[in-house]
Amino acid sequence: MSLTYLYCRNSSCIILVYDITNIKSYENIKNWMKEVEKHAPKNAIKVLIGNNSQLKHYRVVPKSDAIEYAKSVGAKFLETEKGSNLDKLVFELAEELIYNNSLISKELFFFF
Repeated sequence: MSLTYLYCRNSSCIILVYDITNIKSYENIKNWMKEVEKHAPKNAIKVLIGNNSQLKHYRVVPKSDAIEYAKSVGAKFLETEKGSNLDKLVFELAEELIYNNSLISKELFFFF
């Protein structure tokens, strides 16, 4: 039994974070997403976050590629600068989870 299975099996929301200045971290996200799709509930909310958007001049992962990938796997997309904007995301996710009535007795996990 994999750790991904143990973390994902009862999750209502999965948040995957990559570094926009590190192509390997973005490529790893695709592997993590395959695991998530295998083990997470089908109705789990998926979010892809590109971190370090303040380092635009070091960007190696085009934002358009990440947006397209997020859409292809049914994930929300957000870029953040040093972790900013995350409070808005957390509130939006909480509202959606409560609205979907799936927050009760479920777990929320973050993968970095």
